[in-house]
Amino acid sequence: MHVGVRIDAEGKVTGHTVFPTDRSMPGMLYAAIRWADYPHARIVSIDTTAARALEGVEAVLTHADVPGLNRCGRVIPDQPVLCEDRVRFVGDAVACVAARTREIASLACRLIRVEYEELPVVDDPEAAACPGSFRVHEPENLVVHRLLTKGDVAAGRRRADVVVSGVYRTPRQMPGFLETEGGIAYYDTDGVLTVCCGSQAGHANRFQVARALGIPEDRIRLITSPLGGGFGGKDDVTEEIRLALLCQATGKPVKLVRSRAESIRAGIKRHPMTIYMDTGATRQGELVFQDVRIVADTGAYLSLGRSILYLAMEHCTGPYRVPHLKVEGLCVYTNNLLSGACRGFGVNQACFAVESQMDEIAERLGMDPLELRLKNALRPGDEGPLGQSVAGSVGMVACIERLRESPVYTKRHTWNAASTGRVGRGVGVACAFKCVGFGLGLHELGRAIIRILPGGRFAVYVPYEDMGQGSQMAYSIMAAEALGCAQQDVEVTVGDTGLCPDGGPTSASRGTYLGGGAIIDAASSLSRMLSDLGGAGRSCGEKARALGERAVGLTAYGSYSPPKPERGFDGVVGIPHSVFSFMAQAVQVEVDTLTGAVRVPLSHAVVEVGRVISKQGLVGQVEGGTVFGLGMALGEDVVTDKGVPKSYSLSGYTVPYSMDVPRTTVEWIDEASDVGPFGAKGVGELASVPVTAAVVNGIADACGVRVRTLPARPERICKLLLDKG
Repeated sequence: MHVGVRIDAEGKVTGHTVFPTDRSMPGMLYAAIRWADYPHARIVSIDTTAARALEGVEAVLTHADVPGLNRCGRVIPDQPVLCEDRVRFVGDAVACVAARTREIASLACRLIRVEYEELPVVDDPEAAACPGSFRVHEPENLVVHRLLTKGDVAAGRRRADVVVSGVYRTPRQMPGFLETEGGIAYYDTDGVLTVCCGSQAGHANRFQVARALGIPEDRIRLITSPLGGGFGGKDDVTEEIRLALLCQATGKPVKLVRSRAESIRAGIKRHPMTIYMDTGATRQGELVFQDVRIVADTGAYLSLGRSILYLAMEHCTGPYRVPHLKVEGLCVYTNNLLSGACRGFGVNQACFAVESQMDEIAERLGMDPLELRLKNALRPGDEGPLGQSVAGSVGMVACIERLRESPVYTKRHTWNAASTGRVGRGVGVACAFKCVGFGLGLHELGRAIIRILPGGRFAVYVPYEDMGQGSQMAYSIMAAEALGCAQQDVEVTVGDTGLCPDGGPTSASRGTYLGGGAIIDAASSLSRMLSDLGGAGRSCGEKARALGERAVGLTAYGSYSPPKPERGFDGVVGIPHSVFSFMAQAVQVEVDTLTGAVRVPLSHAVVEVGRVISKQGLVGQVEGGTVFGLGMALGEDVVTDKGVPKSYSLSGYTVPYSMDVPRTTVEWIDEASDVGPFGAKGVGELASVPVTAAVVNGIADACGVRVRTLPARPERICKLLLDKG
């Protein structure tokens, strides 16, 4: 099943693929947003008189013009579509404009007069969580506070011969997609308001659009794919509602594309977290307890912050057996930039902390760092980190054993010995696991539709958007296998609420997992239907060809419900999980001790994601995820001062360049799991998780200093070296 054609490759390589922000229509208007002038202020008045009088302006909307609920947010609708009485971060929208040109729309926004009364800026999440802090929202800034326990941490402490403590701080990383947020809205020939806007959650966001516009969902269509990158940053509403409002107000097509500065200002970022962690082990290297406190800065609105915090809490043991666990989690409102879903969904932050601890324990005990991990790695039959049952394959041991044979690891002493007086060389390792799909308490049902086309071909409709990860290729491969036809006989449509069923968002590494399961179910139903019509043959393809025109138009609906744990925690939704993917990674690191510059020339990754559907897709995900995690490790952070970004351009944000990307070898444990389509699990988020910790561990191996606050920029490393003496 490894051979498949990347069906979107030609269009993307030649530039012919039309993304949402590429689309134009005759007579369309251009939209612009009037953003907040302060990170926290009370709105005294809004005067749009001059803007409305400007020639070429066709609509100026404020909160008073929102016909339905003037709120958005996937979990809690706490964010105004257009602010009425208060702004809570610099990415809040106060008004929006539609005009005949971009220039007129932009000028009209500048003509809108907003009078403010500034309020105290709440920018420290730990201080914000304290009673008496100025409130961003009522009744308090502490939006989520949970304590989860397993076993007896006090008993674990008594057993521990070594206890390592650390405080870890992670950056405000942004998804950095090529296509910024935006798209076009218009009425189709049937009068359906159609919003073409890159999104990872078409059906969920259609509900939010309908709620704000005060019209039925069936009068709205969201076309969400293809999109030029998502990485979680388009999992919640971006500009869908404001596009729809302006189209509704004018009756004309309206286009809106955020500039990069606007994307930095208003777009989703990875949650900055402060993680306090105590880890205990015996002299033999057996982990005995983990005591953790996590403080997550969700910014001005919750978005998906609750679920992200819960995943960080669930994964804070790493992929290891830890009998005694206490983890306290806090998710806090501030006036900082908006935090939400970002590739890894909180697991990256937890992995950085626990894998740093593992290396320190190995050093204290004089153990090989991979041997320590192997000794404690989860094995088939073990319970999960929160005491839950685990379904499917558990390949952590196999990944570590394979990584031990990697030249990056076996030749580490030779690489270390090549250090010079100025340049230190080291090797870092890290392991990771990542849940697949939604957890306990959240409804999850994958869906797909298969329809027979003329000539014995098949149309497959799956809700899960393709944001570049190659899901259309995976679906066509799995559909061809399930239907018994050639891949070129399958036409795949994704990300269109007008054609595809509602199967939830494209997140949680669930696209291949749920979409593939639903495709198999639909193919099975279609096979039975064809047999009932007298179709002869072993496969759907053979039966459809035998029936000829009689089979055309026949449609089957499929669904897939993944396994869930049998028990959870009172008042906690979305954890624990039953299914996990596993990964181990080793990297070579080079540190210039004079400048603090870090280079990562080689990387070797081993993954266990069940059965591999597409070798090309898997390798691409791991290579891309490695770059993503490298950015988090070494440079990416939207630095703010009192809630205001210090830079509104990529020139002030250090993403890895092509010359920074390590040569990455990717291996996999190709072993079918007993869950998922053909035994496949998910890899998209996992691929970005361990490399950050591996790089930081490599820095420590190279020059003897441990970075606990990310990113590990040169100035931070130089200070640590100076402090070390």
